[in-house]
Amino acid sequence: MTDLRVEITNYGLRLISDTPAGQPIARSRRLLLTPKPNEQKVNQINLLFRDNGHASVGDVQRLTDGNLAVRVYLPYEEFSVYYTVLQTEKPVRAQLIFDGDVQTGQPIPVRFAMLYVDEPVGEGPRDN
Repeated sequence: MTDLRVEITNYGLRLISDTPAGQPIARSRRLLLTPKPNEQKVNQINLLFRDNGHASVGDVQRLTDGNLAVRVYLPYEEFSVYYTVLQTEKPVRAQLIFDGDVQTGQPIPVRFAMLYVDEPVGEGPRDN
């Protein structure tokens, strides 16, 4: 079992329209998270929010440059929670748990994914 923990330094937002003609509208949003340089070589975490999302938590794979790329699938309705955390909190960290050795081009399922913030007790709704 591999337990990766990284600090997120930047994020990007993508609002996507990818509905084929004649199909029901599929809403999709993506948050691209950039972690602080880390020994695990995770260089990107994609949070994918969709109406008709995948049944898995996500996957991780090694890219040809040796870095790891992660995809996490989430319900569309949860987008605003994650976006608000990224807009208002610092530092934000991510934890990912998966089994197996990551090989180039061979995705491995992610068993657990979490975005989290550690705050001092009693800080209140605004950062000081």
